[in-house]
Amino acid sequence: NLKKVLDAAGATFRDVVCADVFVTNIDDQDKIGEVMGEYFQGHFPTSTMVEVRRLVVAGLKLEVNATAELPG
Repeated sequence: NLKKVLDAAGATFRDVVCADVFVTNIDDQDKIGEVMGEYFQGHFPTSTMVEVRRLVVAGLKLEVNATAELPG
């Protein structure tokens, strides 16, 4: 979903300056980091990862709140 939103705004993952990650199991942080690495390709935004008891949608394990800065 994040890629779709960035595309719609004319942005890419390189434009993301902050990504806050909420997870239901902090033990998944290494796996999440690997996947994020594939998308951000070495250009990581500032980020915070927080373990939460649950997310709004039942069964979700991860939620990302991202901020992108577009040129101009």
